[in-house]
Amino acid sequence: MSSPIKDLFGVRFKGNNLVAKVFFNAKHPAFPTTFFGLIALTLSIYALGHGFGILSFLSFFAIGLVAWTLTEYMLHRFVFHWTSAKEPWRTIVAGLHLEHHQDPSDKYLIIASPLVALLLSGVLFGIFILATSFLTASVIMAGLYSGYILYEWVHYGTHQYKWKSKVGRYLTHHHLYHHFKRPDEAFGVTSGFWDRIFGTKKSFQGLAQPSPLTPQGAANKAAS
Repeated sequence: MSSPIKDLFGVRFKGNNLVAKVFFNAKHPAFPTTFFGLIALTLSIYALGHGFGILSFLSFFAIGLVAWTLTEYMLHRFVFHWTSAKEPWRTIVAGLHLEHHQDPSDKYLIIASPLVALLLSGVLFGIFILATSFLTASVIMAGLYSGYILYEWVHYGTHQYKWKSKVGRYLTHHHLYHHFKRPDEAFGVTSGFWDRIFGTKKSFQGLAQPSPLTPQGAANKAAS
């Protein structure tokens, strides 16, 4: 299925342009895992090889992980749902995500554009360099990239997998609640922590039981 928004963002490519398909058309977390994982590994090796102590490395790596969860929340809440923006900015910043809400099972709309992720992470890297140092920023970014990889797997899994663990069922219920019940709540994907901090915590309490909000079941309910 195609649409003006999908075509605008280059989600659907015809032909065999491998670069375009890889950087705009990722439909599985395997590519961002490999690409950004190699970047995170390179940054980690660089920092450790230039005198960064292991305890300091672990501390700033953890800061990067936490920084990702906050970045994820802020982008989802204030950018991807910025429906009040005027065109063409509404389409540019929120259009593709709104397409994902309309068709959450479409694999081409689950994984973020790796090119956009790379550009955004470059901006964050620059901010961290200005706030700290190149070595410290490298470690923070290694943690942030690792958090981003986790996010892509969790997001993909909430739409494509049927997890049996309590954590998996909770994350699925949390995210599908955002999709099919309250799009103004539950903005966290890898965690509900920032939803609690900023008062956008979903209304139901506790860990979810096997969720009735399966992608197909919730879609059927929403359509009824």
